[in-house]
Amino acid sequence: MFFHGIPLVHLVKQAPVLSPAAKSKRQSPSRQADANRLKNLLGFEPVHLLRSSKDYPRSRCIRECFRYGDTVWAFHDLTYPRIQLSRHEWGVQQLDLREACWVLTARTDALSWFYFIGLHVPVWVVRERRGWLLVQICYG
Repeated sequence: MFFHGIPLVHLVKQAPVLSPAAKSKRQSPSRQADANRLKNLLGFEPVHLLRSSKDYPRSRCIRECFRYGDTVWAFHDLTYPRIQLSRHEWGVQQLDLREACWVLTARTDALSWFYFIGLHVPVWVVRERRGWLLVQICYG
């Protein structure tokens, strides 16, 4: 499976199709330089995803994605063109969120927004309280 973590605030601006080209004006100079390097090397700046495997389980992918954002998208497969960026990291030119198989979010206010963009997959809302992880499932 493939996973993409993103803050909800960025989703609202870009969804339902994520593309790095839409955010390039807001990047820091160092991130812009990295983006330009990838564009020159690959022909596009990729949307980054983690891919689970035996030595990199789903739980680790999800944990890493939550370090980047409050919402994690899961995909069975990715569209082409796609490229392997590192051992566990993949990139695509665009990421259509409507192709996700499920979503985890720490934001309860995201549910109405998911409905608004036409998301029809299971959405889990996760909350941490007193050392426990509470999960509430909501179907799209």
